[in-house]
Parts: sequence; structure tokens; C-alpha cells
Amino acid sequence: MNPDYALVGFDRRTGFAEAFHPLPPEVLTQAMRAAGLSAEAAAYHGDWPVPDDAAQQIAAMTGAVVDTDRLAYCLAPYVPLPSQTAHPRAAE
Repeated sequence: MNPDYALVGFDRRTGFAEAFHPLPPEVLTQAMRAAGLSAEAAAYHGDWPVPDDAAQQIAAMTGAVVDTDRLAYCLAPYVPLPSQTAHPRAAE
């Protein structure tokens, strides 16, 4: 299963994750290109640091609001939790 990606913001002072902006699949290729990732690098599904200007570009693609003064961003893979509608018996 291929993971989804999110633009994740980490507090520059504490290192704690404070922002999580899922990327719609239709902008993922553009977001990776904006972050300077090659297709080969992106295939490794890792956490990739994103320069401040690229974080702003990716935010513009998704409607997210980013604070590059306070947070450092990366593109990070994640696997969404199953929803009750996707797995209705899980709630029983």
C-alpha cells in the first residue's frame, strides 16, 4: 500500500510536530517537485525536509496556512486510520 503524504510542521525550538496538512493525491507530484525531490528519491517514502519557500508553495496548492517563522516543514508519509465507513464492522 502506498502511503499518503502530509506537510508536517515542527516547532523550531522544541522539535515537536505542531501542524499536519494532508496533501491531496492530485497535488503530491507538484508538491514533491516544489520540495526539490526527484522521482527516485520520492519512491523511498521517507520524511523529506522542505525549504521555507517550498512550504509556502505547497500551502498555496492545498489551501493550508503555514508559519515558516516558527515551524520547519517536511513532507512525511502516513497511513490514514481506517474509517468506520470503510470498515463498518470495526465499530461493532
